[in-house]
Amino acid sequence: MNKLIRMIILFFFLISSTVAFAIKVKSLYEAEVPVATQSEMARKAVLPEALQQVLVKVTGSNQVLTNPKIKLEQANLPALLQEFSYAPSISGYTLKVKFDPNGVNDLLKTAGVATWGIERPLLLIWLVHETPSQPAQIIDNESTENVLAVLQENARQRGIPILLPTLDLATLNQVTVADVVTPNLAVLQAAAKRYNTDNMLTMSITELGGQFNLKAQMGSANWNLQAPTLEELLKTFINQLAEKLAGQYSTVVSETIQGQVTLKVVGITHHDDFRRLMQYLKRLPPVADIEPQQISGQEVVLSLTLRSSPQSLVQAISAETKLTATSTAFTYQWNP
Repeated sequence: MNKLIRMIILFFFLISSTVAFAIKVKSLYEAEVPVATQSEMARKAVLPEALQQVLVKVTGSNQVLTNPKIKLEQANLPALLQEFSYAPSISGYTLKVKFDPNGVNDLLKTAGVATWGIERPLLLIWLVHETPSQPAQIIDNESTENVLAVLQENARQRGIPILLPTLDLATLNQVTVADVVTPNLAVLQAAAKRYNTDNMLTMSITELGGQFNLKAQMGSANWNLQAPTLEELLKTFINQLAEKLAGQYSTVVSETIQGQVTLKVVGITHHDDFRRLMQYLKRLPPVADIEPQQISGQEVVLSLTLRSSPQSLVQAISAETKLTATSTAFTYQWNP
């Protein structure tokens, strides 16, 4: 198969899809901090805090704040500031700041800090909430319950794109509260197919005796947390979740090409499998470009141009279950 045909095939399958497996998080380089006045002195005083918010979102980890090179470079804050505005608040004002993405990325590269990337996997959350005055119920994406607002705000602050299910008749006939609490993964995974998300998390929150309890599961990871308030509970959980996801997806990348690898994938049984595979690989941080080399039966051979090391690619692939490694290096089984 010549290069032109390979490029036509790749182009066709990529543009034929309207399904997004990853979300572009547009607010990664923006932060909000409270200020008492709109004075320059008040603004400069909180800029370090605003930058810290952005650095944590971009990398996905609080560990970036302990990096010695990052601490030294914070003296150059004025050069990183791109724009700012104010909004009235109860205590004064909220300063809304946007930092220069290129400047922030250069800072992290210079410090050798791994970044998560602006395209992040969409996380489907099955959430059951129970209070003393309210029986256990599944929270959907349009709920007016405070638990949803607190969850969404904490996820936004850490740059985690989340989605809760739509509780239409199809879902209500398929999923029960018990399925989420148990959790019944077979039922939930079947119901989750309509959303085409990358990851799925189950979570139950109960309030008893003035104490909030959370149990959650995502793959092999489990959480069992307690806190005196809902806000504290969800902040702790989302912070831990962000650290875990960042550990899976973050990588030290370069703007220059670091090398190429040949990837073989088996189990591609129809066109939709190929389209989904291309979408999946395209959003992995180490991947700069993909070029099909051979398509034969259920096997696809691809040439991947990398911004990082081959080991970073292996790590990124292992973070999900889309591809299963075989006994042969860089040969994987596709899991539709």
